[in-house]
Amino acid sequence: MSDLHSDVDAELPRLDPEDLGGIFLSSGSMGIPKAIPHSHNAIVIMAHNYTSGVSTKHNQDDILYNDRKFSWSAGYPLWEIVSGGTRVVATRSFGSSSLVVLADTVSDIIQKENVTCAVLVPPVIDQLLKVDSPIKLKSIVILGVVGCPSVLGCVGKICDELADMYGMTEFGGLATGFYSADDVKNFKEKVLSVRPFPGVELKVTDENGYLVPVRQRGQIQVRSQKRFTGYLNHQSPLIENMLRTGWLNSEDGGFVTEEGSLVVEGRIKGLLQVYGIKIYPFQIENVMKYRNTISNVVVIPVVEKSTQYHVPCAAVIYHQDCNDTTENIQDFVREAFSVSKEDKLLEPLYVPQVVIEFKEFPLTSSGKPDRHAIAEAVRHKLDNTKYHYIH
Repeated sequence: MSDLHSDVDAELPRLDPEDLGGIFLSSGSMGIPKAIPHSHNAIVIMAHNYTSGVSTKHNQDDILYNDRKFSWSAGYPLWEIVSGGTRVVATRSFGSSSLVVLADTVSDIIQKENVTCAVLVPPVIDQLLKVDSPIKLKSIVILGVVGCPSVLGCVGKICDELADMYGMTEFGGLATGFYSADDVKNFKEKVLSVRPFPGVELKVTDENGYLVPVRQRGQIQVRSQKRFTGYLNHQSPLIENMLRTGWLNSEDGGFVTEEGSLVVEGRIKGLLQVYGIKIYPFQIENVMKYRNTISNVVVIPVVEKSTQYHVPCAAVIYHQDCNDTTENIQDFVREAFSVSKEDKLLEPLYVPQVVIEFKEFPLTSSGKPDRHAIAEAVRHKLDNTKYHYIH
């Protein structure tokens, strides 16, 4: 290394740990991404947590596949900073012509580059399992998505353990859950759970900020030793409360288990409401993902013109060579929520009134389904004599 810089006559500026180290973009899954400044000290904390969440047995010889963009905290070289390991990336991976092509590309890269750990999205994991991919990884990491139990099928087949990491661009990694073959055998929840990293506090509250009992659904609040100082050129009503109490509303919903783990169920935006009864889209999404024909689903509230109710519209992607009918999907959801066609109170709240098929979802640069773009596509496909889209 000395040979590279010995002849360079330069004096580096002295930096304070709290000086600006980088500006990351949020995923933008609900609209336009927000810019979030981080200090050098904050980036080091984020890097430590991220590395701890990749694998229980990571070392400097590991090779990580992560194709997320560097502008997002999950794609920034946090792991490389702390572990000293090698990172493999792929350009425009989410611009592949199909999920099949993307999974084949990922499999080829993993084998060619001798990757030991990989950050993958659940649909790619499902496709790798479907084609009996020969890859064998130390760990697979999912992040930025709700961890449905079906993804645990990769453990023991294409990886030794699954890491489910939960975080926010405002703070970086907040919590993680590791699942080995033994954990998979004993797993009984409907969604994977996580535990916070050291220095991170998580709680679940009602709309007024009061703690809710174990297993009661509420809003996830975050407080961390990693300072979040606000958004760049963007005002948010959430910041005032955070400056007063230190707690930031993540705008995610979930609950705490008897064991003290946190189950993250999804975004709380886009509330559905019928007769004053409220439900979050993720509650329906997490049920529909159990349907064996459905690969992925996004539920969007639309207004039923005749009643003015905010009812669910489901955008679905079917598994390859699978198809389904709206009636069969509705029957599946009715059974899951124990409602009937005659139940005029709950049926329009829990059961998607519209089901629209997508071949692929538009994705954000971070690999998440772009809910704003999906909603725009749904708007053009709705029967506008019966429904209208909520802007």
